[in-house]
Amino acid sequence: MISLFYLEENSQQDVAAFLEMSVNEVNNCLYAARKTLKGRINYMFEQKNKSKMLPKDFATDIGKIIKVQGRVIDIEVNSSLSPNIFDDYKLQNKSDSKITVVQRLKDGRIRCIVSGEFGELNTNSKIKNEKESSFPSWNEDSINDAIKSIGTNTHERLEIFETGIKVIDLLCPFPKNGNIGMIGSTGVGKFVVITELYKKFLKESGQLSIFFFVSPQDAINVRSLIEQEPILLSDESGPLKTAWLITPNAADPEFAEHSNYLDACLYFSPVMALTGRWPAIDPIRSTSKVLDPLFVETEHFKTANQVKELLVKEDELMKDPIFYEYLAMGSKQKANDRFKKFEIDRFNELSKSNQNLVMRARKIKNFLTQPFFITEEYTKVKGVSVNLRDTIIICQKIISGEFDELSAESFLYVGGDIKVKS
Repeated sequence: MISLFYLEENSQQDVAAFLEMSVNEVNNCLYAARKTLKGRINYMFEQKNKSKMLPKDFATDIGKIIKVQGRVIDIEVNSSLSPNIFDDYKLQNKSDSKITVVQRLKDGRIRCIVSGEFGELNTNSKIKNEKESSFPSWNEDSINDAIKSIGTNTHERLEIFETGIKVIDLLCPFPKNGNIGMIGSTGVGKFVVITELYKKFLKESGQLSIFFFVSPQDAINVRSLIEQEPILLSDESGPLKTAWLITPNAADPEFAEHSNYLDACLYFSPVMALTGRWPAIDPIRSTSKVLDPLFVETEHFKTANQVKELLVKEDELMKDPIFYEYLAMGSKQKANDRFKKFEIDRFNELSKSNQNLVMRARKIKNFLTQPFFITEEYTKVKGVSVNLRDTIIICQKIISGEFDELSAESFLYVGGDIKVKS
């Protein structure tokens, strides 16, 4: 059978017909033969090369420490082993050490964070792959240390990195060479935004460090998604570099508002996602240190504050605790049904002036939606990039009431021209 199949290269069907056997029997026999041959070759190899064989844990001794910055360490690894984000490593001969991959760099290097208490870390120390992931949570001090060590150099904060994404450029602008946080639960579009930024920034000068905050339970799903998106595993030479930090506060809006060690922080809201407004960046809770008259034009600063004030007032008028209870329980359908009914009933109870306020706020929210270039294939809607000046002009016209005769739906997924589609 082996001669007929492997040496004379007959098909399984021909071998089966010649030997008067079924194809299934032939396949089983060939499988058994391969298994026997493998065992014999392994035995021969062990006997011949016993004195020269590598230790059994050779594959796990993947590298050595080449740089130490507090609890952040860079490790040189065997590039063929390709470690995953959130993989656990430990110092060889130190069973209590815990080191987690947060960034993959170029030239066969990875960047890791040491969890908990740690002693002296030395370059050239060997690192072993634990072949597992425990997804440890880091506290605020650890995260602060990581951002200081991993992030870009932010002495030059005076120049704004305009993205062409309306909600970012108006309400949470990025400084060139800044450190940017991405906060929010899974399924709210963080990966879509970062991929769009990669597409836009491929030819830009300057560099941003993007920090994704991931909750421990979501980390395994996030890692799976990262492996499907090679663009999210950038090296240091690109315009954007990404790092992944695990914290129980990853979906907490207050964490976004008080992350003082970040230059800008985008909070991705499940409410925005549920109501079909993409990108689902919360315009109230997302922040930027450079949204300040020292760094942006007076008109930009004034318009951004007017937009936020309008949206805060609308939120106070239309906020429904029961809707948020359903959302917290994970009952998206109930939350959506409740939202639609409450919105209508509550709106009808308001005075005329408050109804006007709510409608203008809805138009602002809708105008801050945007079709992306990277989603054209799926949505069949052409992506747009919008100049900050155009964003400011249209927001001013909405706030002043110039567009009161148009419906809120007219502002969904439009570009930056003043002739808003009716």
